[in-house]
Amino acid sequence: MTRYARKLVTSAEDAWDAKINDNFANTFDRPLPVYDEADDLAALEVSFPSGTVDEGLAICDYDGTPANGKVFAFNDGTQWNHASNWQMFHRLVPVAKSAAHTALVTEDYFVLTGASTYDFTLPAIAATNKGRRILIKFNGTGTVTMKPTGGDTYDGAASFPVVGSNNLAYEFISDGVSDWQILTHAAGAQIIPLIVAVGDEISAITTGTAKVTFRVPAAFTVTEVRASLGTASSTGTVTVDINEGGTSILSTKLTIDATEKTSTTAATPAVISDSALADDAELTIDIDDAGSSADAIGLKVTILGTM
Repeated sequence: MTRYARKLVTSAEDAWDAKINDNFANTFDRPLPVYDEADDLAALEVSFPSGTVDEGLAICDYDGTPANGKVFAFNDGTQWNHASNWQMFHRLVPVAKSAAHTALVTEDYFVLTGASTYDFTLPAIAATNKGRRILIKFNGTGTVTMKPTGGDTYDGAASFPVVGSNNLAYEFISDGVSDWQILTHAAGAQIIPLIVAVGDEISAITTGTAKVTFRVPAAFTVTEVRASLGTASSTGTVTVDINEGGTSILSTKLTIDATEKTSTTAATPAVISDSALADDAELTIDIDDAGSSADAIGLKVTILGTM
């Protein structure tokens, strides 16, 4: 077997080609340095055209701005690529936004604030940003809709609406084709159920105000209301109202249709008119209609929301 000749590599090597190109029949008597490009991939391509450098390895700026970090780059014979797809040596700096914005190539960590409704757009997905991660933390109270670029998607969906809440966080990763995959959903805005029994499991319910009175355990934002029965009303619709401090929080009352046990299938869905419940607010449940046959039993009311 032929042994390769040992070769001393120095900075005087012509165009540093031997340092980034493995097309040579030599071994080296000291560590082989990796070429350091002071600019980005485009500049690296100018210095060493990809078609002339086979399987080279280099380090270059992420986007041409040194402060934004450096990445490894490799050449596959046709183009230079980021070996790590995002800033391996880049310290993530929070970027605060409270209005519509499209993420820049230099931005990877966002804190979204504000009470307004606005769109937030992630960059177009391409093979060169496969594996890129973007972190987003929601510290606002508005609704932010994640919008794609072109035909890209979020976990297969055309958009991704998020109701802002403190400490609600997501991590998105590019699949390099067309989808931003959602990797992390922090527990900052978990939906919490408040479930109240209105009556027992034996007696038929009857109409009346303040059938149950209780207090909200903390400031609460209502996202949905539901009602259910253990035994359905054979005829007639059961109608329920929820009041905060004596005032209804519903502009359309909660109903359970005849022969059904849940309000989720009601012909007329409930409409929430006051979603903000104050800490320690007094809530009461009214039964406006018990169903015409007086045989509905085991009424429960569920208030869903976030704290």
